[in-house]
Amino acid sequence: MKAFIKDLAVYLGKLVIKIGAVVLIGVAISYAIYYIKGFEFGTTMRIVGVIIAVIGLGSQLGQSNIRMDYNYNMAKMRDSSMQAREHDGFMTAGSLSFLIWMGTSGIVLFLIGDAIIRNA
Repeated sequence: MKAFIKDLAVYLGKLVIKIGAVVLIGVAISYAIYYIKGFEFGTTMRIVGVIIAVIGLGSQLGQSNIRMDYNYNMAKMRDSSMQAREHDGFMTAGSLSFLIWMGTSGIVLFLIGDAIIRNA
């Protein structure tokens, strides 16, 4: 039980660091657009947040499309290691983790941009 809690804490810590890094990159992109084009900073952050969240969703949708691809399924029938990796959760875990990571970052950016707009 202790090992599970420790592994969960390490995973969540890494996830928070990744989310923080993406949020900082999103803020930098928003500020660059604000500085160069002169658009409102909060609105720019909201748009960048939505784009980042859509990128995460696109990853999940792309992973789903790969599983329905004819050529992929035929290759999986020939190579048992491909089937083992897919059913071990290797493919779905990475895609779902990326969705959570990017989706949370996008939502955080959107909420920060919304707060900036409301306080302006």
